[in-house]
Amino acid sequence: MGADAATGAIVVFFDAHVRPLPGWAEPILRHINANYKRVVVPKILGLDGETWQVERHFEGVKTAFDWALDFKWFDDDNDLVPCMSGGLLAMSREWWVESGRLDEGMLQWGGENIEQSVRVWCCGGEIVVARDSEVAHVFRNHSPYKVSSELFLMNRVRAAELWFDDYKEELYQQVPDARRLSAGISAEDRAAREELKRRLKCHPFQWYVDKFAQVFRDRGMLDTDTFVLRLAHAARGGEELCVVPAGTADSKPQAEGGASEAVSERLVAAPCLANAHSQRWLWKRTGGGDGGGGGKGGGGGG
Repeated sequence: MGADAATGAIVVFFDAHVRPLPGWAEPILRHINANYKRVVVPKILGLDGETWQVERHFEGVKTAFDWALDFKWFDDDNDLVPCMSGGLLAMSREWWVESGRLDEGMLQWGGENIEQSVRVWCCGGEIVVARDSEVAHVFRNHSPYKVSSELFLMNRVRAAELWFDDYKEELYQQVPDARRLSAGISAEDRAAREELKRRLKCHPFQWYVDKFAQVFRDRGMLDTDTFVLRLAHAARGGEELCVVPAGTADSKPQAEGGASEAVSERLVAAPCLANAHSQRWLWKRTGGGDGGGGGKGGGGGG
């Protein structure tokens, strides 16, 4: 691998289909000189693959993954990068070696950026974007080579199994078929990563979740505080009414004979009860990604 053969103090990884803009290097060097454990990514612009003209209608600053371990671009009010897009990054050669290089168990393409990003953060490093370093990148509509979906999924499983601790179950909930591939990770590979964690005194994955809690919340990946839905100007004999799924114990009096309606997606109004679990709601975006939102009743069990 080129990074292992490099003799300079800084190693830079760029895809072949990029055009670095003048002045791209200096901001990256300043960041790394301030902290040798700092991985730096440039601001990524679009690039026309035919004309080689820079396209500024796209500006990629940072990415974050969802629980299916797909990643999307976003930006916020700071320069910390939860997850690198992969293909454009720089770091000190010292940290490249110390942090464990690239995971050689990753196959072909995909997922290595997530594994490396989580590893860097949890094991004492950091990832930042140098907004004044610009590199234009050709975003192709199709891959010029065949990419195995099975190997891509295996890479995601490997990242989750080796670094996500109990949160790996989130991947398996999103992609149930992925679980079968966990057996493909050898005991030797697991032991090697555990030794790396011990040597670098790495934090557990919960630390990463806490570090980027707002990023996770914005994507609906964490349950948030629950709330009640009260009906304004609605009263039944002076009672305050709350929204509740039909068929729960406090949604209406039981039918004759003691039977109650099965819990359903239909919503009804019922007297507000201070400690009624079925009247608690949470907001959670569906799909584990950046899609639309939806409410969940009963504190998540309605």
